[in-house]
Amino acid sequence: MFRPPRLRRAAAAGVAAAVALIGLPQEAQAEVKVGVEVRGELMRRFNVQPYGGPSVAVDLGYSFDTYPIMVIPELTLVGAFYAPEIYTGSFRALGGLRVGAALEVEPTIYVRGGYLGIFGRDVPDHGGVFEAGAAIDKRLERSLTIGGSLGYQGFFAPRWAHGMAAGFHVGFWL
Repeated sequence: MFRPPRLRRAAAAGVAAAVALIGLPQEAQAEVKVGVEVRGELMRRFNVQPYGGPSVAVDLGYSFDTYPIMVIPELTLVGAFYAPEIYTGSFRALGGLRVGAALEVEPTIYVRGGYLGIFGRDVPDHGGVFEAGAAIDKRLERSLTIGGSLGYQGFFAPRWAHGMAAGFHVGFWL
């Protein structure tokens, strides 16, 4: 049985989708991203006073050419300073994924996991770390973004702790 109205609607939908795809700006490219973030951390262990302090994170990622969705596998190094508490600081090496929208204001979410070393007056502890959070960046120009982030951190070592980090970051797109 012949149904021209359905065929016309399907053809119109196909043409509309093609026009929409062609009309999207095609500025995205696969590129390397280097980021630096200054953060504040607040951690809490069971039956122990909360502790925290400043930290610095450096990340290296590769943004695939998947415009308008950003998919960025990344490696991150974090150093934190907690003095004068019993925990003087921590070092973290993480790998993970950041996903977001490639817009003028770019919202992203991230998930990372990796190695944790906690140092202090006691014997150093080593274990795992998990981070998840959200960030928002403003693209100032093609190769520069600035923004902020808020995320959860979980330390899974003999001195386990859970907490949060908030920071300001700058991204350089190479």
